[in-house]
Amino acid sequence: MSRQSKDGKIEEDPTAVDVNMKILSINKVDVINMEFTLDMYLRQFWQDDRLRWDDKEYSFYNDSIAIPAKKDNLWLPDLFFRNGKQGYLHEMTQPNYLIRVDPSGNILYSQKVTVKFACQMQLQTFPMDTQICDMNIGSYGYTTSKLLFRWKKDGNKVPVELGEMQISEFNTPREKEIQALDCTKGSATSTGSYACLKVIFKLERQLGSYLSSTYIPAILIVTVSWLNFWISVEAVPARVSLGVLTLLGILTQGMSVINNLPSSSAHAKLMTDSIWGVNYFFVDVQMMRGRLTATDSRAVSSYSEAAMTLISKKNWAAQANPSRG
Repeated sequence: MSRQSKDGKIEEDPTAVDVNMKILSINKVDVINMEFTLDMYLRQFWQDDRLRWDDKEYSFYNDSIAIPAKKDNLWLPDLFFRNGKQGYLHEMTQPNYLIRVDPSGNILYSQKVTVKFACQMQLQTFPMDTQICDMNIGSYGYTTSKLLFRWKKDGNKVPVELGEMQISEFNTPREKEIQALDCTKGSATSTGSYACLKVIFKLERQLGSYLSSTYIPAILIVTVSWLNFWISVEAVPARVSLGVLTLLGILTQGMSVINNLPSSSAHAKLMTDSIWGVNYFFVDVQMMRGRLTATDSRAVSSYSEAAMTLISKKNWAAQANPSRG
């Protein structure tokens, strides 16, 4: 940006702001609303010659100075999150930000923030899916002729660090798999070209939780429904009770899975509907088989009773008229 230096000259070169961060935790990955939330330390580094004090008269003091109280009096980059939906700066027990200036005018601006990001998830292979989500950082008002964002290079350290964390339903991404990219070239809009940085996460869903909470219970319910084949045909109440209970169980399991998916995800809905439709089919088949068996059993019993009655009548007639024998 244009700034006036100590000697009164106007600087026209864009201000370069180096960025790095440490992600403390990924709190939640919300499939229904297609978003994820994370806590992080966001750090920005730049130089402002107007804040230098490396003149000879100050040579006795070489340490950096923390000046958080002067925040409103300093120029700060207008960094924002393009795909951010909601966020806040932590304020326990004091607002969690730091501003530090060294004698050369180098500034460190660090914040602890929680941000909720939008992520367009692909759920065709749910629950064996892997989601690619990103964090998009940019300047809101300054074009690239005034302000540039760059990933801070500090030896072998990566610009995006990961803290110790566990994510519900997903495997924790590895630091080496996180991509920190410069997306400035593709960020031109109708109002100009703006600086852009992007962090890409790879989130792989844990299948184990779905095996224990969904698939195994569904298999057990369908297996229990097959016990109907070994129950006596005459035990109609037992057969009906077992069929109704297994049908209700499979319906409850299916609805709990479907309700945890976004309504806009047609592929995931179709897949889960197909899987649970097969389960419903197996349970319904055993109930239909039970009904047919009971009907056939009653018909056979009726025929047997009629035949026995006819035989009894013939035997009675033969005993009443022995001479005709």
